Amino acid sequence: MRGLALIAVLSMPVLADVAPPPPAEPTVAAPATPVAAEHPGGNDKAPAAPMGVIEGGWAYVYAAWGAGVLGLIAYAASLFLRRSDAPPPGAP
Repeated sequence: MRGLALIAVLSMPVLADVAPPPPAEPTVAAPATPVAAEHPGGNDKAPAAPMGVIEGGWAYVYAAWGAGVLGLIAYAASLFLRRSDAPPPGAP
Protein backbone atom coordinates (compact mmCIF):
# COMPACT_ATOMS: atom_id res chain seq x y z
CA MET A 1 0.00 0.00 0.00
CA ARG A 2 2.87 2.37 0.67
CA GLY A 3 4.05 1.88 -2.88
CA LEU A 4 0.65 2.87 -4.26
CA ALA A 5 0.60 5.95 -2.05
CA LEU A 6 4.10 6.84 -3.24
CA ILE A 7 3.03 6.52 -6.88
CA ALA A 8 -0.01 8.72 -6.22
CA VAL A 9 2.09 11.39 -4.52
CA LEU A 10 4.79 11.36 -7.20
CA SER A 11 2.25 11.56 -10.04
CA MET A 12 0.49 14.64 -8.64
CA PRO A 13 2.81 17.18 -10.32
CA VAL A 14 2.37 15.39 -13.64
CA LEU A 15 -1.41 15.39 -13.40
CA ALA A 16 -1.69 18.93 -12.01
CA ASP A 17 -2.03 20.59 -15.41
CA VAL A 18 -4.05 17.85 -17.11
CA ALA A 19 -7.49 19.31 -16.46
CA PRO A 20 -8.47 22.05 -18.89
CA PRO A 21 -8.97 25.51 -17.44
CA PRO A 22 -12.58 26.62 -16.95
CA PRO A 23 -14.04 28.67 -19.80
CA ALA A 24 -13.64 32.43 -19.44
CA GLU A 25 -17.27 33.10 -20.25
CA PRO A 26 -20.28 30.85 -20.62
CA THR A 27 -20.58 29.42 -24.08
CA VAL A 28 -23.82 29.46 -25.99
CA ALA A 29 -24.69 26.40 -28.03
CA ALA A 30 -24.66 27.05 -31.74
CA PRO A 31 -27.93 26.50 -33.54
CA ALA A 32 -28.28 23.06 -35.03
CA THR A 33 -27.21 22.84 -38.64
CA PRO A 34 -29.99 21.75 -40.96
CA VAL A 35 -29.77 18.23 -42.30
CA ALA A 36 -29.79 17.89 -46.06
CA ALA A 37 -33.16 16.83 -47.40
CA GLU A 38 -31.74 13.93 -49.35
CA HIS A 39 -28.44 12.28 -48.68
CA PRO A 40 -26.64 10.69 -51.66
CA GLY A 41 -26.36 7.39 -49.81
CA GLY A 42 -30.05 7.36 -49.00
CA ASN A 43 -29.49 8.13 -45.30
CA ASP A 44 -31.35 11.34 -44.58
CA LYS A 45 -30.24 11.35 -40.92
CA ALA A 46 -26.58 11.95 -41.74
CA PRO A 47 -25.13 15.14 -40.21
CA ALA A 48 -24.53 18.07 -42.52
CA ALA A 49 -21.09 18.76 -41.02
CA PRO A 50 -18.31 16.33 -40.04
CA MET A 51 -18.04 15.36 -36.38
CA GLY A 52 -15.31 16.68 -34.09
CA VAL A 53 -11.74 15.49 -33.70
CA ILE A 54 -10.02 14.89 -30.38
CA GLU A 55 -7.24 17.41 -29.88
CA GLY A 56 -4.64 17.53 -27.16
CA GLY A 57 -4.74 15.07 -24.30
CA TRP A 58 -1.05 14.18 -24.49
CA ALA A 59 -0.66 14.84 -20.77
CA TYR A 60 -2.91 11.83 -20.09
CA VAL A 61 -0.76 9.68 -22.39
CA TYR A 62 2.45 10.79 -20.68
CA ALA A 63 0.92 10.19 -17.24
CA ALA A 64 -0.26 6.70 -18.23
CA TRP A 65 3.13 5.73 -19.66
CA GLY A 66 4.87 7.19 -16.61
CA ALA A 67 2.65 5.22 -14.24
CA GLY A 68 3.28 2.05 -16.24
CA VAL A 69 7.05 2.49 -16.27
CA LEU A 70 7.05 3.38 -12.59
CA GLY A 71 5.03 0.24 -11.86
CA LEU A 72 7.52 -1.92 -13.77
CA ILE A 73 10.43 -0.34 -11.93
CA ALA A 74 8.69 -0.89 -8.58
CA TYR A 75 7.99 -4.52 -9.47
CA ALA A 76 11.60 -5.11 -10.53
CA ALA A 77 12.80 -3.54 -7.28
CA SER A 78 10.47 -5.76 -5.24
CA LEU A 79 11.79 -8.85 -7.03
CA PHE A 80 15.35 -7.74 -6.37
CA LEU A 81 14.66 -7.15 -2.68
CA ARG A 82 12.84 -10.48 -2.25
CA ARG A 83 15.51 -12.61 -3.93
CA SER A 84 16.99 -15.42 -1.93
CA ASP A 85 20.69 -15.43 -1.14
CA ALA A 86 20.71 -19.22 -0.72
CA PRO A 87 22.22 -21.25 -3.56
CA PRO A 88 19.74 -23.09 -5.78
CA PRO A 89 18.95 -26.71 -4.93
CA GLY A 90 21.48 -29.20 -6.27
CA ALA A 91 24.31 -26.64 -6.51
CA PRO A 92 27.66 -27.82 -5.11
